[in-house]
Amino acid sequence: MDLVSIITPVFNSEKTILETIQSVQAQTHSNFEHLVVIDVGTMDQTGPLVLESAAKDPRIKLLKLEKVRGVSHARNLALDQAQGKFICFLDADDLWLPSKLQDQIQYMKQRNIFWSCHQWRRINYDGSKMGRLIDVPEQQKYFDVLKNNRVPCLSVMFNLHQKPLVARFEQRHQEDFIFWLDLLKQGEICFGLKKDLARYRVVQNSRSLQAPRLQSRWQIYRQREGLSILNSAWNYFHYLATALTKRLSF
Repeated sequence: MDLVSIITPVFNSEKTILETIQSVQAQTHSNFEHLVVIDVGTMDQTGPLVLESAAKDPRIKLLKLEKVRGVSHARNLALDQAQGKFICFLDADDLWLPSKLQDQIQYMKQRNIFWSCHQWRRINYDGSKMGRLIDVPEQQKYFDVLKNNRVPCLSVMFNLHQKPLVARFEQRHQEDFIFWLDLLKQGEICFGLKKDLARYRVVQNSRSLQAPRLQSRWQIYRQREGLSILNSAWNYFHYLATALTKRLSF
């Protein structure tokens, strides 16, 4: 059974981290290491809760950032220490369904795939309300993701039997979006598994339409990706439309 490395950054996550860990422990594919990376700025009981879980389950490992450095550095630290042949990401307030690892590994092995994502649903903060099924395309390439990023981080898996994962996260807004673009520009394709396998917890004050995020997306198009004003505006329009749709439909 292949070893899977699961990467979870945590920062003041005491209200949700145990449920997230339990959703990993409930996986039908049981050979995993859960790398939980805590930011030293965390002031609540997140650390003790993770350590308590790790004392009962050696598959759970608590890593610490030496400085307050954010989610990108947390993920990069875990990537550098990961031992698994498959890599996944799961934030501290999100959940997986029990067959997530098993189904996705099988899908990728059968098709000899390096990178995949899958369908998912939103839930509200206390888990009492579940949203509609969010679909993913069968394939996503660079220009697809520029226009509409449908690669949710909680659903991503990389197959290191295929090749090493050499990319790393940048310390800036929308770090996962930039990470996907860097891979896609290298000619990679993100394949979509048509199966509902995860739950994304919606928190208040979502960043999707906040000014820094909107400004960051435009800067990514114009400065980092070097797109023309017309091309940037076209992709930006689709980004705004998608963000508004998310607000209007749970």
